[in-house]
Parts: sequence; structure tokens; C-alpha cells
Amino acid sequence: MSVVKWMSRLRLVVFVFLCGLIFAPVTSLQGADQAAVDPHLAAIRQYQCGQSRQALFAVEEAIRTSQEQPQLRKYIAGRLAGMLAEDITSDARLFICRQLWYLSADDSAAVLARMLDDEATADMACYAIGSDRSPQADAMLHAALAHLNGAALLRVVNLIGERGDGASVGALVGLTKANDTGVVEAAVAALGKIGGSDAARTLDILRDKGPVQLRPPVTDALLQCADFAMQGDLTQAARIYRKVCNDHDPLLRRAALHGLSRVAAEEAVPLVIAALRDEDRMVQRTAIGCIRAIDGEGPATVFARELPKLDSDGQVALLAALADKRAPAVLAIIRSAVKFPDAQVRTAAFAAIAKAGDASCVDLLIDSLGHAESSAAAASALHTIQGAGVEAAIVNRMKGAPANLKIQLIEALYARDARDAAEALLAEAAGPDREVRKTALSALGRLASSKELPALLEQLVKLPDDYGRREAERSVTAVSQKIANPERRADAVVSALAKTIDTAARCSLLRVLGQIGNDTALTAVTGLLEDDNPPVRDAAVRALTEQSSSRALDALAKVFSKPANETHRIVALRGYVRLLQRDMDLIDREKANAYSRAMSAAVGADEKRLIIGGLSTVRHAAALDLVRRHVHDEEVQAEAALAITKIQESLGRAPEGFTAIFDGKTLAGWEGNLNVFRIEEGAIVGGTLKAAIARNEFLCTQNEYGDFELRLKVRLLGDPAGANAGIQVRSRRVPNHHEMSGYQADMGQHYWGCLYDESRRNRVLAAADRAQLDKVLLLDRWNDYIIRCEGKRIRLWINDYQTVDYTEPEDNIEQTGLIGLQIHGGPPAEAWYKDIYLRPIR
Repeated sequence: MSVVKWMSRLRLVVFVFLCGLIFAPVTSLQGADQAAVDPHLAAIRQYQCGQSRQALFAVEEAIRTSQEQPQLRKYIAGRLAGMLAEDITSDARLFICRQLWYLSADDSAAVLARMLDDEATADMACYAIGSDRSPQADAMLHAALAHLNGAALLRVVNLIGERGDGASVGALVGLTKANDTGVVEAAVAALGKIGGSDAARTLDILRDKGPVQLRPPVTDALLQCADFAMQGDLTQAARIYRKVCNDHDPLLRRAALHGLSRVAAEEAVPLVIAALRDEDRMVQRTAIGCIRAIDGEGPATVFARELPKLDSDGQVALLAALADKRAPAVLAIIRSAVKFPDAQVRTAAFAAIAKAGDASCVDLLIDSLGHAESSAAAASALHTIQGAGVEAAIVNRMKGAPANLKIQLIEALYARDARDAAEALLAEAAGPDREVRKTALSALGRLASSKELPALLEQLVKLPDDYGRREAERSVTAVSQKIANPERRADAVVSALAKTIDTAARCSLLRVLGQIGNDTALTAVTGLLEDDNPPVRDAAVRALTEQSSSRALDALAKVFSKPANETHRIVALRGYVRLLQRDMDLIDREKANAYSRAMSAAVGADEKRLIIGGLSTVRHAAALDLVRRHVHDEEVQAEAALAITKIQESLGRAPEGFTAIFDGKTLAGWEGNLNVFRIEEGAIVGGTLKAAIARNEFLCTQNEYGDFELRLKVRLLGDPAGANAGIQVRSRRVPNHHEMSGYQADMGQHYWGCLYDESRRNRVLAAADRAQLDKVLLLDRWNDYIIRCEGKRIRLWINDYQTVDYTEPEDNIEQTGLIGLQIHGGPPAEAWYKDIYLRPIR
């Protein structure tokens, strides 16, 4: 049997063995005895792939857990060995073989040795022995070589080769003289896999003096020996590669050439050049690969000189290989190729310059930008070429260049992320050409740093006209956002606004402040909502609509409630709704109230439709009530009906952007004391009303969370004076203890809505106003609990009433951890939790 056929058959056997592993349950047999194992041993007799593997896994577990039970281990081994003589399935036989070898019992080894002799079972025995490197396995295989023949011998020879068993080389050398060609081929292949001088010597002789038909596999095995020799004996490797370089088989010749280039580069150079000139395209490609592998300026220069002698395809391939060689002589030849007649070669030359070039190539690339056929390739190279002084050279050429070239060079600096060119670009932004100015202002948004912000603001304020104004505004915004402290990002812009008189410039600065959107920007914008200058007032209103925080809602509401003109009312109202649709800071009840405010100012069906559309995304009963008021309004009746359906559907599923971390059916993803926690009616229930709770218990997530918003429904049953529970966030299990340590959103007694520090500082960190909370709290009934953790800030809501807004003053308190559900030790009580949804805040 050939090596390929044997390997295919072995892969099939392995597949048969593994195919039943998927999704099989494991039966616990910890501390098993003979009586416990017997049913499972009996069950495996008729096992076939695809059936339940429960019995097989039970036997495997019994074997694993019998390390300290030698009698049981011997019993299992004896039973399994005996079963091999019975009428059992081939799948069961394969399983038993593997287990017998794992058991390593003497009688098991004897059984496997007998199986090696049988052609019908040799595959299974070889698989059972596998890659085991023990002396016992080696001895068994060596002994088998002495008396096996036919297919069984082939299997053992191939296994020895796969194992790389050097001690078997002598026996394998003897097999190369066998009369059976299949055995000789298998021995040859095994020698190649094992390697070493003895194997190489035998293969060398066999290649020269053996049958012609064996020459290809022998040569292939010899190359494997050379590859092994590369790890230590380079002289032997070079000798083998040198010999095979003259082989008539092009595949073997190419492999040898590649190997020689790695171990004896100088000797390989003339052979590589000859291959490079070969008409066979594959041989030529091999030469290219060798060029990549051979280091040194001398060989690289020799190879580069071959460039003009090759055809176009060869030139393209060689240029790609030369691109990795950084040598002046090589670079000079590459540069000359940008003038070769073939367009593909020129493109390849520019690509090679991009990798191997330096600042000395900048002028060549810039000069090539003016030629239509090479402009794109030259620009690409100019964008990526590395080396000291490249960007300085581009900036130097930009001085005095014509406008169209300046634009291309600015684009190159932008693509290169040339931060040091910001000063030069500021100078171009102040120049007379409008297109150059526009391009430079646009690039400064990426390349300028906060230290260039004053100069960039000055350019914006001094713009002679509106051409390039939007680019300047975007760049000022982008550079302002690079300031590390978010609270200081608007300072320079606000300062410039205070000093600026020009109307167009003031409007630009207001638009920038709208994009920055922090408190300082908001204050500056709202201060100009009633400015005497109509364009400035209009810019302030529009800038207000660009804010990204709910802090702008009140200001927008004032505009649309008492507008200076109808345009501002429409702009403010639409901006107000747009902000509500993207703002993530408000809870749903607050959003519903905000939409109610907008609806009171709505004029006409279009504005009502806009607001109803926004309300349809709010997951709250208040939003539903507000929309229902318009179901009889013929102008918006269809939109109201659709919004009602969407809100009703949303109330029954996870809020948008949230993921359920409790599926309502199982405790997948949670861990804790399941004698205390259970699932009832789609809720997690902790504790009992039938007996006192012995101690605090927690059911916690297996995943950790940092910044997030958690929404869930909670209900606490039991005596209100004693029942207590809570939700842990950013918490940890106390090692070897039943407690959790960390923040707790509290429930029960007078702690409802408080933020407590459980098992850490053991005190209330922030307390709820109980008088206000009592107005919305539903004792013994379901309550909505919202917990929002952002950085050091933690906020709690119960039934849309905010109970806590706490900022952690200590720097050493963790801001990540587990989420846990508590039932507090004490009198009989039950804590119910359901509809548990979480949204990470990034």
C-alpha cells in the first residue's frame, strides 16, 4: 500500500474515532467501583459512530479517576482486552485500543502487539500507539519490524516515520533492500522524515545506484534530510542541495535551489542567475524567491544587473524582489526602471522605490507627478516611501511650486500623516491661491496639534471669503478635540469669539462650538441666542442643535417656545427632537416628558409626525399615553397607530441597544448557590418565605462589566421591616467566602434606592430621599430599577425616580467587576429579579 493511501485510510480511522465526540454528555463516575463500571463496559460493545457516547465517556472517566485504584484499573484493562476477542463493532474496537494504550498495562501492550500482526487490526493498533514516545512504544514497534510483512509492515513503517524515531534508522535501511517496492518506498519516506547523516547516506546511495523508478521519492526524502540538516549540519545540507540542483525533475531542482540559497548563498548565486534566465516561468519564479532569501549587497547588485536582460514579466517580478534590498547600487538600477518602455514595469519600479527608496528619490517622484502615465504610481510611492528627511524634502519642494503641484504635495503630506509639516501648511493656508488654501486647511485638521490651534483659529478668522471656510471649521473642530481635557476643548475658540468682530468669522466659530459641545461651548452659544446681529443669532441657534448632550434641551425649548422668528422655531424644534433621538443620557421617562414639551409647541402635521416618530422609540408607558392622544387626529392618525404598535412591542422586549443577560429559562451565564436561587415564572428568585435566610447569598454573572446601563424589574416579598436584598455591580466574590464585595444598589427596609458598599467599606455611600421615593415605590410589587455606571459616576433610578447620583472620590476603587443578585440573611424573604437587560457604555 502506498504512503498516500495509508495516510488517507488512517485519517478515515481517526475521523471515525472522533466523529462521536460532539455534544456528548459526561456521566460522573468519581470513585467508581467494578459494579459501577460494568454496565458501561457492556454498553460499548455495539457502539457505532453517531450514537450516544455516554457509555464511552463514562469508561474514559473511570479510567481517569482510577489512578489511585490499581485494582479497578487492572480490572478495566482486563475487561477491555478480553472484549477485543469478542464480536464487537469496529468503532468499539478502535475505542478499546486507545483506552488500552492509555492504561499502559502489560497485558494491554501484549494485546496491541498481537493486533499489529493482524492486517485487519493493524490500523487500530497503530492509532492506539499514536505519537506516544515511551520506550515501551518504541520497543513494540521495533519488534514488529522484525517479523511483519505486507500491509501491516507498511503501517508500522509509516508510523515510525511520523514519530521521527531515529533509533529505527538501521532497521529502515535494511528495508530499503526489500523485494517489495511498496515497503522500500515506505522505508525511504520514513528515512526522509527522520533525517540524520545515516539516513542521508543511505538515500544518497540509493539515489545513485537504486532503481530508476525510485529516484523521485528517494530524492524527495533526501531533500527532507537536507531540511533537517539545516538545523545543525549546514555542510551536509549544502551537499545534498548541490547534488539535487542537477536533477532532471524541475520540481525537485527548484526545491534544491531554494534550499541551497539559504545555506550557501554565495554558491547559489550563479545557479539563481541561470534560473532567472530560464525560459520556464516556474523556474524563473523560483529564482525570484531565492533572491528574496539571499542577503547581502553584493549578490543583490549582481541580481539587479540582470534587470535589463529579462522580459517584461521577469522585470516586474525581479523589481518586486529587489524592493526588499536596501543598497545604493540596487536603488540606482530600480530608479532607472521608471524610464523603461513597458508601463507595467514602470509601475513596478515606482512600487519598488516606495519600499526601498529614501529621501534621495523624492525629487524623482515629484517630477514624475507631472506625467500622466506615471502620476498615480509616483503619487502612491510618494505617500509611502520611508526614510529620514523624506517629509522635509517634500516641504522644501512645496516652496515656490505651482499651485497644482502644491496641492499634490499637500495631499502626500496628509497621506503620510506628516505632523511636522503643520507649520508649512499654515503658511500655505495663508497664501493667495484659493485651492491651495482650501487643501491646506483641510489637511491641518489631521496634521496640526493643539499647539497650532491658535494659529489655525487665526487663519479661520482672517479668511478673505467663504472659500475653504467649511474645511477650516472642520479642522479647528478636529484639532480642538485633540485637547486631552474635554472641559478645555472650547476655551481657545471661545476666546477667539470674544475678540472677533467679523460676522462671517463669528458664525464660523459658533459652528465650531456647536461641534465641540462641552459646557463651555454650550454657555458661549446660548449667550448669543439673542444677539443683535441676525446672522450671528441664526448661527447660535443652529450651533445649539448640533450639541450632543441633553444639556442643550432646555435652551432649545426656550427658542421654540418664544422664537424670534418662525425659522428659528422650526430649526430649534427639529434640533430638539434630533437631540432626543441620539442622546443616551436620559432614561425613557425623561425622554417621554421631553417629547411632551416638544408636542406642546408643535405646529402642523409635519411637526407632529416628527415628534410621534421620536416617541415610537421610547420604551415607556408615558410615551404610549402621549401618542394615544393623537389616535383621532386625522392628519397623524396613521403615524400614531404605528407608533403605538412599536411602543407596545418594545415594552415586551429588550430596549434598543440592550442585551438580555438572563434568558428567563436557565441560569446560563450565572453562578451561585442553587439551593437558594431558582427560576420561577420567568424570574430569578432568591430565598424563601418558609424559613429564615441563614446568610447572605449571591447569584452572580460569569462575565465582568465596566461602564454600562443595567435595567431590570425587582420585587421583594416578606416582612418590609426585615426583608432585604440588592443588586451588586462592579463587585467581586470574596475568596473562600459566601460574600461579594463592591457596590450594591439596595432594596428593602429603609435602604431602597441607596448605594451601599458591600463587604468593603460597609456603609451607605449615597442615600435616597425616602419621602420622594415612597411616592413611586411599589412594595410587594414589581419595580423598575436602572443602574448606570460611567467611570467614577454611578446613578440609580427606581420607577423613573432618580435616587442616587454618586461620584466615587477614591482612585483605588475598581471600576469593573461582576453583577450579582442578593438575598440578605435574615427573616423569611424572597427577592425576585426579571427582565434583566444590559447595555455597555463605550
